[in-house]
This record gives sequence, structure tokens and C-alpha cells, in this order.
Amino acid sequence: MTIHSVYYFEKLHYNEILLRIEVTQLKLENVKLSFWKYRMKSCTLIIGSGKKAKKYPVETDMIQNMQIINDYEKSYFPFFTMTLQLPNATYRTLTKRENSANAKMKIHLQRGRFQEAINLTPSKSISFKDTVKGTFHVVVGPKEQDLSVMGQEKAEKDSNQYGQLSTITVSLYKEDYFNRYDLVINAVLQNVTLMDTMVYCFNKAGIKNVLVSPPSNTKLYSEFRLIPISLCDMLNRIGETYAFHKKGSIVYFDLTRAYVIDKTSACTAYARNEYKTSYIAVSIESQSTRETGGMYANTKKKFYVLNAIAVDTSNTSDTTNKFAGKNIVSVNSQGKVSKTNKKASKVNKVVIQQEGESTIKSVKRALKETKGGFESSFNDINIMALSPNKQFVVSAEGTTYKKFNGKYRLVASTHIFSRDGEYFTVTSTGKFAK
Repeated sequence: MTIHSVYYFEKLHYNEILLRIEVTQLKLENVKLSFWKYRMKSCTLIIGSGKKAKKYPVETDMIQNMQIINDYEKSYFPFFTMTLQLPNATYRTLTKRENSANAKMKIHLQRGRFQEAINLTPSKSISFKDTVKGTFHVVVGPKEQDLSVMGQEKAEKDSNQYGQLSTITVSLYKEDYFNRYDLVINAVLQNVTLMDTMVYCFNKAGIKNVLVSPPSNTKLYSEFRLIPISLCDMLNRIGETYAFHKKGSIVYFDLTRAYVIDKTSACTAYARNEYKTSYIAVSIESQSTRETGGMYANTKKKFYVLNAIAVDTSNTSDTTNKFAGKNIVSVNSQGKVSKTNKKASKVNKVVIQQEGESTIKSVKRALKETKGGFESSFNDINIMALSPNKQFVVSAEGTTYKKFNGKYRLVASTHIFSRDGEYFTVTSTGKFAK
């Protein structure tokens, strides 16, 4: 099993300072921005299972758009959708009851770096790298046209209308995780740490390629019970209830790998040769530069600079009542009781915690993060630069945006792929918190 547990403290602090100075002084007008485009190398719809399975190639011009939504705080998986056009006959086959649970799609999406944002021409010199590759379970959404089955069949018998297309949206769930996310692992482990327990769960689920931040809780448990709940809920229980990371853990199964990382604005888990830092540059000197989008990659020092096209602050009005109610009572394992509002006579909820940071402190920290958060949009970037394990450093100009300068972590992201000839362009939005 491949679990990367990397201790990344302040050993690189000096180099990090030099790097920050270099990027702060870097003017986007003086560097060559690159623009990342995406191509669908192959896409196949598989309907049915076993020997009766039928394969339908999905060409690029059949795909209208794709969307990937990541909510690292509230979800375990991405929301991945594709809007495409299929022949009516294929759509009817797909939506039959016996096929609806056995439809899959093999996707091989790649990214390539271009020197121009527009007027693209195919170039043999451009090297494409894999971005999304694997088999996905297909869940069919509503079809835009409302044609009766008999009406469709009649139209197809008419040679003039044969091959009429239906526009549909499908949700895609990666097969590696789809059949495992609700797996129940019921066991009693002895003389184990929380890391041992995590590894045991991933091994039982057959999940590889996991990034794990070094744990804060290294206690040896003489007995640890894996109660009969889903794998995701169990990993979340280890992370939150037992304080695997002092400030909380993110458990997330991405399209390329799984994460169990701490909620800090630092890169504490990474693969070999991975870019650890993404700088977000907000330029006010040149509006044309800002609107162009794109990004810069330093291959020697392994950092990205993302050219932000828009920045927006989070709306935090009335956050306290919406998030926590007017009063929470927290009881820890030693019986200590604490409240968010000591004068309140009514209790909204009681939380029992075992170890680590108190729930009250956790609530206040979450509120502080929300108040200090912001959203930023980007065009034509390498979406790998918006990964939850990276450290994000804002370098903004002017009084309006300079207040955002500092270190952040990524809490959510959205990528919208729009077809442009044989390629797809991408517009991305990241939500960040301190």
C-alpha cells in the first residue's frame, strides 16, 4: 500500500522566505504565462455488464461541457458531471431498468500547456499529461427533450431524422471508490496507533495512493474498536473524535488520489517531486493581464503562480447562529464542561468529545477561518495547482486586495470545462480559508 506520510515542518523556513520575496517581486507582466487546455484522448460509454456489455465511443464533439465540484469540508467525493449528446436509441438503452445500475464510462482526460490563450493550432511539440483517467459509474440525469419512446422510434425509422440526438447530463463516480465508500469494517484492533488504524482501514478497502499528514495524536491504544459504520464515517471519526490532527482532518477521495490531511495552511503531505506551493497573484497595474488568466510554473523551485481574474470575500454575516446556534455545551473525556455562551439558559446542542482541541475552540476557529476567507477565479490553469494539500500564498497589489496577503488552505473548488474545437478550456474557482 502506498501511503505518503511526510513530516514537513520549518526545515525549509529559510528557503521559503527567499522564495516568498522572489514571488512578491515577480511581476506578471515580466513572465511568460502559460495556458492549459484539455483534450479527451478517449471516452467510452459501456452499457450493461459481462459478455452482454455494449460499448459506445463518445467523441469530443459529443461532449458539451464537464464540471468538477470539490467540497473538502462537507463531502467525501467530487461531484463530477458531463453534459453530452447521445443518439436517442443509445439513450433509451442506457435508461432501461436493467442497465441503469450497470452503466460505466472509461475516461482519459489530458492537459497540455500552450503559449497562447486563443487561436490555438495543433502542435506536435505540445506534451499532454494525464489529468483524469479511470472507469466511472454513470448515473443518468434528466434528458432535455421530452420525447415519447414511440415518437423517438418512429423518427428513427424515417431516414431523414435517423440519428437524432438527445442532450443529457450524467453524474460520474470513480469505480475505485464507488463500491467501497459504504464498506463496513467491523474489527477490534490491539496495541495500535491511529495511523495503524487508518492503514488497516485502507488496506481492507483496497484503496491505494493516499496522502496522509503526520498525526498529532500518536498515542498507543491497547484496544481500538472499529464500529459498524461506513469506511468514510470511520475515517472521519478517527480524524475528528480522536483528534488525528489537532486542528481537524480532511478526509477526501479525489479523482486522482485520496487525502487524510490536516486543516492547516501548510503543505504537510505530498508525493515525490510534487509542487507544494501555489501563489495567487492579484495584479491591479494591468487589467488586461488580470483578465487574460493563465499561470506560471517554476520547474526548478517547484511552485506555481496563478493569475487571479477575480477575488471576492466570503459573506460571514450571522455566521455564528447559522453554524453553531446560540449555545453549545461541550463535554470532554475528563468531564470538563464548556459553553459558547455562559449566560444562555437554553442549550442548542451537546457535543461529547474524546481528545484533542475542545469543540468550543474548534467552533471559534472555524468561524475565524470563515471570516478570513475569500474566493478567487482563474482561467486556463492546470487544475492540479488547486489541490487541497498545497499551501496557498496570496500576493496582491493595492489597498483593496492587499489585506488578503498571507497563507491559506483550500476548502472548496469548482472546475468548468467548456468545449472549444478539439480542446476544452477551463474556468476554475477556489474558496480559501486561513
